Amino acid sequence: MVKLVHYHAKSFLSSNKFLMPLLTYIIILVILLSSNIGSEKAIYIFSMVVAYFVATWSGFVYADSEDQITEQILVLKAPSIIKYYISKVVFVVIWGLTFTAIGFVLPMVWRLIMALFSGNMSVIKSLFNAASIQNGLCSLVMHLCVSILGGVIGYLLHPRVFNNRKIGAIATFSLSVIGIIKGPLFEDLQIPVVKILSFLLPPVYDIIQGCNMQTEILKFGEILLPCILALVYSAILGVINVVVINKRGF
Repeated sequence: MVKLVHYHAKSFLSSNKFLMPLLTYIIILVILLSSNIGSEKAIYIFSMVVAYFVATWSGFVYADSEDQITEQILVLKAPSIIKYYISKVVFVVIWGLTFTAIGFVLPMVWRLIMALFSGNMSVIKSLFNAASIQNGLCSLVMHLCVSILGGVIGYLLHPRVFNNRKIGAIATFSLSVIGIIKGPLFEDLQIPVVKILSFLLPPVYDIIQGCNMQTEILKFGEILLPCILALVYSAILGVINVVVINKRGF
């Protein structure tokens, strides 16, 4: 399994197709941070939403980057077909951690550098107070969950699952967007079927709602359940992906 994941990583990184989503995320974050708009909490939340979309994009790009002939050869060499497919989902999850690291580290490093250049000791001290540390740790957890979720959503409509890549891209993007706007979209519809449908959609809005914009501090108690739901949702999509691809064959 480890060797398979390592091969997937080496293959994807050598293709250079990972660069566009990665650079896009970094550029958006730098623009956001340099503009100095919003509070620390708002920046973390915005970064989390961007990480979710970029991870989805990256997952979709990874699915498209696979060569079918090479994949057939690897399946024959792998210990089992199921392990091979699972290793690909595992790689998507691990790659999502890249966006988690960037979304967590870059804002902190940027603020520290700006504080050092300003020479304002009160600003530097504020970066290490209890509220700032709590916001950072909560942000790490949220970025982790949405990056994994986005990556799995992007990889869900694999070319062998959905051949039409244009429609597949639209469907993937639509699913990721609805996961964020499902609250405002369905909140006025008091219909049981709609509530069930809302529950079946990606729980990104639930995480945002758990951030409680009435305060400037993120709280673990408020984001814990939606984050767990996001991880469970990701696991379910991963299983569905493995089962469907295995049944479809080549």
